[in-house]
Amino acid sequence: MGAYFGAYLQEKGKGLATKEDVGQITEIVEQVKTDIGQQDWAKREWTNLRRVKLEEFLNHAHGVVRYVEATERSAGRGKLNDLHDPRAELQTLGELYFPELYEEQRQFLGAASIRIMNASYYSEELIKANGRADETRAAFGTYMERRDVGAIADGQTALRAAARALLLRIMPASGSAEA
Repeated sequence: MGAYFGAYLQEKGKGLATKEDVGQITEIVEQVKTDIGQQDWAKREWTNLRRVKLEEFLNHAHGVVRYVEATERSAGRGKLNDLHDPRAELQTLGELYFPELYEEQRQFLGAASIRIMNASYYSEELIKANGRADETRAAFGTYMERRDVGAIADGQTALRAAARALLLRIMPASGSAEA
């Protein structure tokens, strides 16, 4: 009878060990599911953040164009533009969230900076002219020679196209997010 109880206890011990193993395996499986869920959530959140920041990025790009135009209007009156310049915000968003748009952003901001610089020179020349018609005309002529309207428009078009392509890459129509 002792042998029977010994064999019984041995089998019962195997059963307990199996139950413990199943419990441990279940815990491991649940932890893996949780980790995968967190990774999926983080990926979705990063994708959504980039989408939101891309909208903000493009709004700043439009703000840069408005700033350039306001600077040119002010220059035509011999004044400097005292509005907020959004170029830094655009550059910061690009560096933090969209390094893949670097080249288009660089070209756009370069064209905007040249227009702003030329408008500032024009304003200075108008101030120096002090109302003298011949100097005012000369300043305007120089300004118009240097003013490249197409460069900023081309830069903005290229930036928007690259941003649109990026948006389609990070937010595919199928609904699966890729960052």
